[in-house]
Amino acid sequence: MNEIAKGENAVNYEYKNVTAPHSMKAVYKDGYTNFGWEFCGTDFNATNPFSKGEVAIVLKFRRNRKVENRDELRNLEQQFDSIVQEIRKSEWKKAASEMGRTLGFGIIGTGFLTGAVFSFISGNIPLGIILLIPSLAGWGLGYFSYLRSQKNAPDKAAMKVDSQYEALYDLCEKGQVLLAASAT
Repeated sequence: MNEIAKGENAVNYEYKNVTAPHSMKAVYKDGYTNFGWEFCGTDFNATNPFSKGEVAIVLKFRRNRKVENRDELRNLEQQFDSIVQEIRKSEWKKAASEMGRTLGFGIIGTGFLTGAVFSFISGNIPLGIILLIPSLAGWGLGYFSYLRSQKNAPDKAAMKVDSQYEALYDLCEKGQVLLAASAT
């Protein structure tokens, strides 16, 4: 008669806050729901553990404490987190290598331009013209290497990131199987 008052239907939750870059919000949100977590909302984080260009947010989740297979789900969550970190590292390495080549050519071109300017100032115009040509070539190579890397990068980096996303999907499916087994 008074079963609700006795606490038989009471639900106790465990809570988890996940700090993630804003660009990965959907991945974390979708992934953690497959491990029994219920999304409760977001909060912007004042301390940003990510690169200065990214905005960090805190994703708030809750899960029923009585969910079965909690240890297995926790293990899948840890694997999920490590794969997401690998995806972020792969994307960062791709961007860093593109930027490194472009900046390298630009710096070399700027060095030649500096030499050309000093040659013009000292009155050695033929040497200045000779140094001006590789400076312009360096800047042009920087631009064209960036365009080339944009064209070729999806082939190499995207295959690795796609395989990592497939691993995430497999983990999420395993989580759903564990949750379905506990519901029956």
